Amino acid sequence: MRSIRDLANAEALDTAKGAGSYTEKGVVRFAADGTIDTYDMKPNDRLVIATSDQSDGVCIIYLPPMSQAIGKFYGVLAPTGAAAGDVSVYDRDGATHSEIGSGGDLDADADFSLFYCDGTTWRVIFTTV
Repeated sequence: MRSIRDLANAEALDTAKGAGSYTEKGVVRFAADGTIDTYDMKPNDRLVIATSDQSDGVCIIYLPPMSQAIGKFYGVLAPTGAAAGDVSVYDRDGATHSEIGSGGDLDADADFSLFYCDGTTWRVIFTTV
């Protein structure tokens, strides 16, 4: 079993500018290359490795709808958060589409958050933020 850090550094993971690229089951590498880029996680995604090459850019990762994510875990890793733009994790459900607590603001190198959907809310299970 490979660690999260191994996945982040694996050469086998291709980078897709502005879009997710499935390179390993459930793992998406997302490279934001604009001022604001977004990625909508699919129910079968398990880990998004998000980078931004804009120092003032914003990368927003939307977790899947709760109705499709009940009982599942989702991870977001920002390997270069301090050197580039902010990576934020948002809740797609509800009227506000809000950032998920402090665990949803990944802005330092190697920030990682693990989220769990219990069907009523997203829970931050673990975060390095």
